[in-house]
Amino acid sequence: MIKFGDWLSAFKGVDRPIGDLANDMLSENDTDLFNQVNSVEELPFFSSQTVHTVAINAFNYYLVDVSGQ
Repeated sequence: MIKFGDWLSAFKGVDRPIGDLANDMLSENDTDLFNQVNSVEELPFFSSQTVHTVAINAFNYYLVDVSGQ
């Protein structure tokens, strides 16, 4: 099963909040950190509530996407 960080990296360059999150994650080279996330509670802390909300939504989309695999 694909890990969250790898899944999220596929959205790099997408002109949506999930793409911005992927761009920020990759610019900071946090793919490995995101690959260790197994639940919403394990998401890293973000200084912006908006960014944190995007990360939560992205993780929930990830769970739906990989549930069919």
